[in-house]
Amino acid sequence: MITEEERKEIIAEAVEQVFLMLPETVGNLMVANAMYSKLTKDFYDKFTEFKDHKNIVQTVVRGIEGSDPTKSYSDILAESVPKIKSIIENKKGLSMNNLEMAEVDLCLPDSFKPSDNGLL
Repeated sequence: MITEEERKEIIAEAVEQVFLMLPETVGNLMVANAMYSKLTKDFYDKFTEFKDHKNIVQTVVRGIEGSDPTKSYSDILAESVPKIKSIIENKKGLSMNNLEMAEVDLCLPDSFKPSDNGLL
C-alpha cells in the first residue's frame, strides 16, 4: 500500500511530464492546422465553383474522411471532387425556395378504419 505522500509525488511527476509535453503538442497542432488551412485555400482557389457550396464540400469531405481516417487530407480532397461536382449538378434542378407538396396515394385497403386506433 502506498502512502498519501507517495501518491502525491506520483501525481506531481505525472503532471510535470504532461506539462513538459504541452509545447510540442501545441506546436504539432499549429503546424497541422496551418497545413489544413493552406490545402483548403488551394482547393477553393482551384475549384472556385465550390465556394458557394461549402456545406456540400464539408459534408462530402467529412464523409470520405470518416470512411477511411488513414487517408491523407490531400487524397481526401482529390477523391471528393467528383462527388461534390455530382451533388452540385443534381442540386441545380431543385428549387430551394418553393415547396410543393406531392400528392401521395396511400393505397389503403377498404377494410382500414381510422377508428380502429391504428390496428389493421
